[in-house]
Amino acid sequence: MRDIASQRHGDAVEGAVSEPTLAPDVTVDVSRALRSGGAWSIVTYAFSKLAGFASSIVLCRLLMPEHFGLVGMSNTLLALVQIVGSGGLGWALVHQRKDVEEYAQVFWWLDIAWGFALFALANLLAPLAAQYYHEPKLPLIVLVTSFNFLINPLGGAMFSLMYRDMQFGLISRISIAGAFLVSVTQIAFAFAGFGVWSFIYPHIISGIVTVFLRWRYYPSFRPRFRRIQWYRSRKLLSFGWMMTASAVFDYVNNNADFILVGGLIGKAQLGLYVFAYNLGMWAVQNVASVVSGLLFPAFSSVQDQSERAREMFLKFIRVVSLIAFPIVALQWATAPLYVGAIYGQKWMEAVLAFKLIALYGVGRAVCAPALTIVSAMGRPDINLKLTAFSSPILVGAIYLGVQHGINGVAAATAIAHGLLVWLYVIIPFRVLGWSTEGLFGAFAPALICSLAAGVVTAAIGGTVADSSGSIVSLLALLALGGVCYVVAVWVFFRDAGKQILRMVRAAVGEMRG
Repeated sequence: MRDIASQRHGDAVEGAVSEPTLAPDVTVDVSRALRSGGAWSIVTYAFSKLAGFASSIVLCRLLMPEHFGLVGMSNTLLALVQIVGSGGLGWALVHQRKDVEEYAQVFWWLDIAWGFALFALANLLAPLAAQYYHEPKLPLIVLVTSFNFLINPLGGAMFSLMYRDMQFGLISRISIAGAFLVSVTQIAFAFAGFGVWSFIYPHIISGIVTVFLRWRYYPSFRPRFRRIQWYRSRKLLSFGWMMTASAVFDYVNNNADFILVGGLIGKAQLGLYVFAYNLGMWAVQNVASVVSGLLFPAFSSVQDQSERAREMFLKFIRVVSLIAFPIVALQWATAPLYVGAIYGQKWMEAVLAFKLIALYGVGRAVCAPALTIVSAMGRPDINLKLTAFSSPILVGAIYLGVQHGINGVAAATAIAHGLLVWLYVIIPFRVLGWSTEGLFGAFAPALICSLAAGVVTAAIGGTVADSSGSIVSLLALLALGGVCYVVAVWVFFRDAGKQILRMVRAAVGEMRG
């Protein structure tokens, strides 16, 4: 939950009668919140992508490659610092069910202190990064950019509390406002001739406005200067450090292949591998990840209702698999044509690697969210143990695979990740005392129908599968496969199809309401 780790809250109001306090917990319709949150997440994601794409076109025309390079150097360093985020404190506050007001007071002050620590760390590392990149301008860029570490904590408690309360619509509207402001101001600064600062100043401005909006639209909480119950920090820190450590191992697990490929077989092969990885993980990054951010607060709210939580997770698997599986199946069925027609012949060498990575992506889409859920249910230690256990296995497998080029790395990634992701769901089920009955049945409709659609599409498209076909041929095949999939679901698993339609209609209705 990177957003909780990096976005925070501020201003101090001390008083007597007029001091705002958090309202007691009320019963929340979790299913309704998830439907609405899913719809808002998709809208926010789509808007941020479109706004970023539009601004990038203008910036590419107005700025020079070295400006992009400077920002890339700065972002690499800040991403390294940001791994530790706010020490997982945001997760801990979202998980908390009792005495939330007092824990939020402690969180606000701890988050402020953590922000200063991150600011100091970034600027201590900046001269080393400047020496590594041979770029003397880098320390000043890092200094200005890292002011967000001081600004964002002022709104962090409010963000975490909104997230805890599953106010996804409010969170999304503030995020959309921030993304819009960044895009507009980036273009304005670029036209005004600010060069590399066209990337940096807009994020500072957006950070300040975002904090203001969180203060404005979440008035239930204001930090205090006194009567802070510091002993409560132990619970926040004990939960938070395990989430942070899990994030560190997760970072290693998800980036070891990039590091080893780039270091051992060169940037050209790394470019092909990154292309194959992004294409193979498209369904995970653009379907599962968009909605998985809703899981932690939702399952935290039912952490004492084990069976209900299990049913919610099975429903999540059913929905995500019905959307993600056919995307991967159709990519697989049209892979040579898909890559050649859309991206060009120069990427054809990455086709096999893409197909291997996509296999792992299918499993990750439905299994990896279980780690978030087991943490939300009060066992972040299981998340930490599983990610820590996975790291040496994955790194070792990828190191062996890199000896055989990008296809070897892709095969190692698919095998190692593909086996481990199933542990990510089986072990949490056992720890939580959940029956695995119905687990396969949750994604079986999507798996069966996706395989059928993929086979039909591949058979009919065999004549153009050598990538010599056109975009028109590709679109026709994808449309055919999509129709086959919908028909298969409607004929053989109609109830599952109707459930998706009901959820979509309900989500749209709730957004309008």
